[in-house]
Amino acid sequence: MGGLLFGCILLAGCSYDFGAWSAESEPKAVIRIQSETDGLSEQEMKDLIASMVAESEGRTEVEPGDVLSEEEIEEIGLGRLFYQSRITDSIFERIDGKSYKEGCPVSRDDLRYLRILHYDFDHNIRAGELICHKALSDDMMDIFLKLYEAEYPIEKVLLVDEYGADDDLSSSDNNTSCFNYRNVSGGSRLSMHAYGAAIDINPLYNPYLTWPGGQLNCAPANGTDYIDRSRDFLYKIDEEDLCYQLFTEAGFSWGGSWQSNPDYMHFSRSVWD
Repeated sequence: MGGLLFGCILLAGCSYDFGAWSAESEPKAVIRIQSETDGLSEQEMKDLIASMVAESEGRTEVEPGDVLSEEEIEEIGLGRLFYQSRITDSIFERIDGKSYKEGCPVSRDDLRYLRILHYDFDHNIRAGELICHKALSDDMMDIFLKLYEAEYPIEKVLLVDEYGADDDLSSSDNNTSCFNYRNVSGGSRLSMHAYGAAIDINPLYNPYLTWPGGQLNCAPANGTDYIDRSRDFLYKIDEEDLCYQLFTEAGFSWGGSWQSNPDYMHFSRSVWD
């Protein structure tokens, strides 16, 4: 599908009309967008328009990390609090030179920005945000919606850029995050996080264990109380955990099942299949 697309977006409901546009048929309160569409699928065009709407109208006044009441969520609407978009200019400004650095193996167009809701450890409902690869974004949205509906506790869900893209700082603060152009912790090869293909959930309580030179290393360093996985404690991910079940059902691999160097916080899936 090529040429020029005239798209009309109803601001109130963010619905899409990909039919022909004319001055006589233009509805009130719309954004009229003319864009080059060579090489874009219909879904990619919808994503592009949704991104432009998200940037132009700001979706909501809600910022990542904000606490919302059930009444506020009902008033705003779940669809305006759970959504995905392309990486708009305003989002890219936040990650450029931090999680998205020169040499990044994925293009900006291959990434998606996700806004979600989650329950924190005090059972407050908070707004959260993630960036992941577009091949995973639909499943990520579905998983986080199910976790939210189950009132599954996740302490923080903020872009790693809020920590200067320092994974150690983010993990030690128990922040759940996904995309970050970096190497494997303590290694020289690229992490799946560099492709937006991995996510770390409640990392403080689900550490990554390695044995460099035969010496146990725990990442984050303040997660040593949670090394012994035979113990029962809150926020532990194991095979009985809902988070494990939802991610593995969607085809993700769990780092906690690795025979050597288990990574209990980690779920990843290939984006090249």
